Amino acid sequence: MPEEPKTYSVGQTLFAVSTKNPVIIPAVVVEVISRRGINGSSTTYKVVALTSSGNKTIDLARLTDNNVSELFDDINSVKNMLLERSNKYINGMIDNLTEKTQKFIEDLKNNPQADAPELEISESTINPPPENTADAPQEEYIILPDGRKAKVRIKS
Repeated sequence: MPEEPKTYSVGQTLFAVSTKNPVIIPAVVVEVISRRGINGSSTTYKVVALTSSGNKTIDLARLTDNNVSELFDDINSVKNMLLERSNKYINGMIDNLTEKTQKFIEDLKNNPQADAPELEISESTINPPPENTADAPQEEYIILPDGRKAKVRIKS
């Protein structure tokens, strides 16, 4: 059985959430147009939408044509949908990271020296340590081959 089309009333606030960009467009129904003819009846809606270039009166169908946005009639539904999308994205990232990390660990176990950079430490790469008390470990700085500095603590 086909789903009944949603009906809206004049003055009702709707929210169009873009499926392509992180944009939510609020719109208020300002006109309901009902047509009845030999071939049946139809209802269209005019809304005033708040866009980046100001308020625009447009057909509601324009917001949902070609699946460019999902339409919601309350802000809590928008919030729940956005949280669901975020959770799905974050879970995908974590799953991907977990998979890559497991493969990385497996590769290290099988070939522990693979891609390990050789560090060449000379007097010119060690910076003088900051002044410390005699009991505290000394801190030395070395410059890694990629140019980053690394702090090394040396116990006396």
